[in-house]
Amino acid sequence: ISNELNPVAWLLNKVILEYAPIVGSIEEDIQTWVSSIEEYTSEELDDFFPDRNGVSPSHYFRAYSITCPSCGDPLPISNRWYFNRRRNAAVYPKVEDGELNFDIIDPEEAETREGYDPNQGTVSGGDAECPHCGVVTERSDLVKIFKNGDFEFEVCGVRYEDDIGGKRYYPPTEEDVKAIEKANEKVSSNLRLSTILSTDRYEGYYDRAVPYGIEQWRDVYSPRQLLAHATYLEAFEQVKPEIQSQYEEEKANLILILLSFISVKLIRRSSRLNPITPRRGSPDNMLGNNNFSFQWHFGESNLTVGTYSYESESKNVLESYEEVVQYVSHVEEPATVYQGDAANLPCDDGSIQSVVIDPPYGDNVMYAEISDAFYVWFREYLGDVFSETFADQETNKQDEAVENPIIVNPDEDESTSEVARERYEEKMGEVFSEAYRVLEQGGTLTIYFTDKEIEAWDSLTMSIIQSGFIISATHTITSEVPYRVGVQENASADSTLLLTCRKPKREPSDRNPTLWRDIKDRTREVAREKAAELLESDH
Repeated sequence: ISNELNPVAWLLNKVILEYAPIVGSIEEDIQTWVSSIEEYTSEELDDFFPDRNGVSPSHYFRAYSITCPSCGDPLPISNRWYFNRRRNAAVYPKVEDGELNFDIIDPEEAETREGYDPNQGTVSGGDAECPHCGVVTERSDLVKIFKNGDFEFEVCGVRYEDDIGGKRYYPPTEEDVKAIEKANEKVSSNLRLSTILSTDRYEGYYDRAVPYGIEQWRDVYSPRQLLAHATYLEAFEQVKPEIQSQYEEEKANLILILLSFISVKLIRRSSRLNPITPRRGSPDNMLGNNNFSFQWHFGESNLTVGTYSYESESKNVLESYEEVVQYVSHVEEPATVYQGDAANLPCDDGSIQSVVIDPPYGDNVMYAEISDAFYVWFREYLGDVFSETFADQETNKQDEAVENPIIVNPDEDESTSEVARERYEEKMGEVFSEAYRVLEQGGTLTIYFTDKEIEAWDSLTMSIIQSGFIISATHTITSEVPYRVGVQENASADSTLLLTCRKPKREPSDRNPTLWRDIKDRTREVAREKAAELLESDH
């Protein structure tokens, strides 16, 4: 069996462990529905992404503007203006006769523009300096402006790419501006578009978007981005009844899940929370830092063409699925995938031979919090297919085993971080105790743990010991890609410790004191040694 609290991760497990062994390859079947969705969305979105001399746009450099409180001129808002350094393309904002426009210039031309540096925008340290009058709008005032919605979305530059000309960068045309206005009008006048994702966002400890007015999930997107994502949902809903009537339940559900994966993955690089990466000139990952950070400029993708299009994501998803099928082709009896709290498993006492757990890493990643970005879309796509799983407005954060300062209530003389750590230890203890309950005597518990923080190791080993396990072996393996964003400059290591524990064949009469006396010192010693190895590893 498999168990996962988070519905987003549960969907992945459902595909890999349950549907893939049963259904097998579906490449030919699903490609038909991918083509249907592409055909519909391309036609519906064509007018909102105008081409240039027959070449379709792939990405946009988007930013904001406000009215300068001092001089009254438009104040363009961005923390830098480089579109693509390697292609020598930078955005140059200019105000003429009270009207804001944008050019695309190269570094040589940039040097001739007085007071302009493409590496620096109008925003620094959260304050915005007007390039016309030089007056600074402080962060606190800027936050109020954005929170009240007193800003405009701007399209500052457009990237086009084709097989002949490659990648080219141009300033927005009048047609681009009109397309934005048309998208705004459609979103505001259409009942569904004007209400979709109008649910309040959970404001986590590391959330830096809510203060700037991104309070509902629809606020994560500009109007045209929201329109594009909703159009793919609309196309999905048109083919859903045909899929459900044409295939048996398992295969139909699998196809629907994979189609939803393709569409929902698109949000990562077309939202207000993903910046433009200047070394590539394309949108970066919305969750590259494992949190929701407000961006002073953002990338927008044309989802119908280019690097981060529906077609591109469909290839990635389908190739990954077919690879999974090869790995599980020998499986005769697929796993049953449950969605729920690991501290309350649907298993009898002593009925399991082995348990494998990949636990959360203390306060390193707030999984439930960041997965809400995907959950709200999966709820739109699959809420009627898996009604119980997606019944709630957001993911379950109260039962999540992480050090979340938001969900604890410390006394006046207590530290929030210490109480969060205690709650994490308590929750992990409940999970390990449940594993102890369902394991047969002599059964094994294997734990994957990847973290550089010594305190996280202490919490983990304390929970294991107090649950009654004997730690019998440790192994270190390379498990993370070193250049992956989530590994760089944070608490994640690029290696994983496999910690193997065993449930005693005989139940000790005085479990905790005996284990604590005999094992505590050695366990902590091993844990600290392994943590030091991970810190020093070059993998």
